[in-house]
Amino acid sequence: MTTAPAHASSATPDRTAIRAELEAARRDYHELLNRLTRADWKKPSTNPAWNVGQLMYHVAMGIGFMPSGIANAKKGKGFNPPFANFLNVWSVRLLALRATRPSCKRKYDEGHTKMLAALDQVKNNEWQMGAKNFGAVHTVENLFHSVKEHMDEHAAQIRAAL
Repeated sequence: MTTAPAHASSATPDRTAIRAELEAARRDYHELLNRLTRADWKKPSTNPAWNVGQLMYHVAMGIGFMPSGIANAKKGKGFNPPFANFLNVWSVRLLALRATRPSCKRKYDEGHTKMLAALDQVKNNEWQMGAKNFGAVHTVENLFHSVKEHMDEHAAQIRAAL
């Protein structure tokens, strides 16, 4: 049995509040990114999978995937690859090898812009549509909220390492 995702509701979500939440996540990402020194970038984080720079890349990469996840959730299509955690860890490690503060900033901002566009395109009857992704059910509404939750989770791991 699956449990209802966090933030699931039967009412139409407040787009203004979701937009503010996305903006807060972007602001938090930029503040943390700007605070990091070159030496910080290579420090181990409290997440055993990735160092600080890899985590910053992971967060930037994650927001970039969200708009397609939202489009798929509207169609009831999930994403449940075999060995998902293994692929996530190693793809980030490899792709982050060339990541820099400017490239992560660009990648995050591109994803953020796409998220705002996706928010503007959600119809009122689509908010509770969803699919199983990585073994858990996520609605369209939940996927928007997950951007800030994802940022907060990994920002805490980075701050603890600094």
